Amino acid sequence: MNIINPENNSINHWVSFKKGNEKSFKYLFNEYYPVLINYGHRFTSSKFIIEESVQDLFVKFWNNRINLCVPADLPFAYVHDLQIHPRDNMIIIATHGRGMFVLDANPVNGKNK
Repeated sequence: MNIINPENNSINHWVSFKKGNEKSFKYLFNEYYPVLINYGHRFTSSKFIIEESVQDLFVKFWNNRINLCVPADLPFAYVHDLQIHPRDNMIIIATHGRGMFVLDANPVNGKNK
């Protein structure tokens, strides 16, 4: 899964989504929802839990879109693993052959530091 895919114009949709464009939000949802659903099967076989979790993530994205940014320093690489560290509220991303990245999860969760 690419974090942001330049070939399908996701960056432009992300910028537009941040401004409140519902069509861009729908585009991003349709583009990444199936990928995230497939990824969820690594953690549970419960279709209900996976769908609820991914939908909740998109609701958080929408509600906190003003605080989100396009991470300029992340490479275009396939994600191998993604975890949210509950104590430190950090998103940990491991990519295939590219390393690990740690991002602040507070903007996604709508929390201030």
